[in-house]
This record gives sequence, structure tokens and C-alpha cells, in this order.
Amino acid sequence: MPAYYDEQRKSWYCKFYYKDSYGQNKTKMKRGFRRKADALQYEREFKLRASGSSDITFKALRESYMEYKQKRIKKENTLRNKRYCINAHIAPYFDDMLIMDISPSDVARWQNRLLDSSKKPSTIGKINAQLSDIFNYGMKFFGLSSNPCVEPIGTQKREPESIDFWTLDEYRAFISHVPDIEFAIVYELLFYSGCRIGELRALTLSDVDFNENTLQIDKTLPRCDDEDTPPKTINSYRTVAMPETVMQDLKEYTRHIYDLTDANRLFFLSYDSISRYKDTVCQENNLRRIRLHDLRHSHVSLLVDMGCDMMAIADRIGDTLATVQNIYAHLYPEKKKIVAEKLNEIVSK
Repeated sequence: MPAYYDEQRKSWYCKFYYKDSYGQNKTKMKRGFRRKADALQYEREFKLRASGSSDITFKALRESYMEYKQKRIKKENTLRNKRYCINAHIAPYFDDMLIMDISPSDVARWQNRLLDSSKKPSTIGKINAQLSDIFNYGMKFFGLSSNPCVEPIGTQKREPESIDFWTLDEYRAFISHVPDIEFAIVYELLFYSGCRIGELRALTLSDVDFNENTLQIDKTLPRCDDEDTPPKTINSYRTVAMPETVMQDLKEYTRHIYDLTDANRLFFLSYDSISRYKDTVCQENNLRRIRLHDLRHSHVSLLVDMGCDMMAIADRIGDTLATVQNIYAHLYPEKKKIVAEKLNEIVSK
């Protein structure tokens, strides 16, 4: 297993032959190692990965796992979250261990650290499930005899989302203190459409129909990305009917955008700047502060007050009926009383 020193780059590299999974002879070269030993270790683990051997470190396994996932997960935000979860919570504990030597007791000790932390049960469950998925990958492709992550911890059940929202009066008090036209139309659309912030930031002129007063939602712009991705779920593809006054405000805003074409995005503000501006306005004017996502909850609360049923709300905000029932059922206490009263009328006859 030779390694070579590159005088020009002042670093080590390795170049070697191996057989791929189809039995074909291949050549591999990798540069940029600070030490000869690192280059040799890379060659060894690469060949073991290529052969599907379980005699590799956890680090080699997780790197192969991420290469596998990168070809199969389209959303960069999902990949980023997966990578962060592994690097922050799993890799520091297991990286230097051979995967065939990792036992259920090793995993149990790692789990105890998670359980002793201040993390939510749902977060712990997701981290543990991520480790289990890596070991399942090892069993499938590297001959790992069993998955040592045998005991689930935490919970995979999504915790009820905390709900906070502005009433219509609170929103009007807030928007009256927003003179900037771009910020103002962003908050106006979020409050009156119920769309997600990523969906709003991805809007282009072609998504807007000023004749029918509708917004077409068919993409989203993740918080830290510059490229659009498909919406969150299949239900998120939708057409949202908007109040005419709001659409007239949007049309006025588009007149301020230089050289606007159908393919251009309508908004140039980052997620953080939209959130910070909102918080500043609230602080300076002694207004109750809510999260940016709570403008979506505010829209749903407004629809509930207007007497809209859950099915219509789910269709409008791009969620399933089950999700809407789970998150917003507490906004419908009177509905339960009405049902009970009607049943009493029938029974008493």
C-alpha cells in the first residue's frame, strides 16, 4: 500500500487499484493528506468499503452512508440536518471504533448520555433512529452481522407543536408600524395566505395571477439555500385564493422591482432578516412578539374565527386533515359543544 509525497502541494497522496462491486478493476487517487499514515489509512478503508467488509471504522461506515444518501435525498436541507445530527451527536462517540466491535452495551452507554441530556424525547428518538439507520446500512452493504442499536429510546412521535398567534387586531397594530414596502408585503402575505416562509420566498411573478387573485405554490426555498426545492409534501402543491386588496398591494410592490420577469423571485430578504425586522418592530412599539412561523398559525386562527371547517383549512395551508386536527383542534372547543347539544336534542325526542 504505497503513499506518495507531492512536493508541489506539500502533502501526501495515495494511488491504488481495487475491484468495484461488479468485479471491474478500477484506479483511485486521493490527494491532500497531511501525513503518510492518513493516506495509507484512507486506502485501507476505501478498499474495505469497496469489498463490503465489516472490518472498518464507524467513521468509514458513516461516510459511505452519507455518500449513499446524497444520491437518494433531493432536499439539501434534509441532508444538512442528517449530516449535523451524525457529526454532532453520533460521530464523536463511535468514529474510532470498528463497526464489528460495537456491541449493544456500547450503544447503551451512548444512549445513557443522550437520556441524561436536556434534549426533548422526540429529539433523542430521532438521533437514536439515525444511528440505527447507519447500522442497518452496514448490515446491508458491509456484512455487519447484526444491528447493535437494539433498544429504542426517546419517542418517534412528533410532539404537539406549540401554538401562538396574533389576533386580527394585533396584526393590524403590528403592520401599521412597518413602513418598508417589501417587509410589509411579506408579512401581509404570510398573515393572509397561511403559506410557509420558504414557500413565500420562492414565489416568482409566474406564480401570481392578478386576474384571478391567486398564488400558485409549487416550490419552496429552504432557509439557508439559494436553490428552490419541491414543496414539503404532496399536499403542499396548491393554489391559494387571496383577498383582492392584498393582491393589489402585491401588484404595487412588484412595480418597485427593477427589470422584473416571470422567472424572477419576488422577494430578496433572508429568513433571518424577516424575523429580526419583525422582532425589532415589536420591541420598539411594545407589541407582543411571536415567531415568524406563528403568522401561519395566526392565519389558521383567523379562519377558525370566520367559521371555516378543518377540511377547507387543510386544503388552503397545504397540510393533511390529520395534521390540522392534531395542531389546531384546541381552537375548536365550541364545535364539540355544538355536536353534543345536537345529539342531546335527538336523544331527548
